[in-house]
Amino acid sequence: GGDTEVIGTVCTGQVLPPRSGEVIDLLLATIRRRPCTLDDLTVLLGLRPAEVSKCLRVLEAEGRVEQAREERGVFYRAV
Repeated sequence: GGDTEVIGTVCTGQVLPPRSGEVIDLLLATIRRRPCTLDDLTVLLGLRPAEVSKCLRVLEAEGRVEQAREERGVFYRAV
C-alpha cells in the first residue's frame, strides 16, 4: 500500500428545490398524462402550493394549460 486516502461523499440530507423552468416541465409532463388539481400537483410533485400556482399562471398566460371545473374542483390540463 501507498499513501492513499479515501474520501467519501458528503450527504447533507438537503434536497435543492427545482428551478422554475424545471417545475414548469414537471407540471406539464404530469398534466399531459392526466388533468390534476392544484392539490394533486403539490402532493405528486412535493412542491409548495404557491410555487405550483405561480407556474400554472405562467403556463395559462402562455396558452399551454387551461382550467376545467369538475365535481372535485378545478383541474388543469395541457392544451
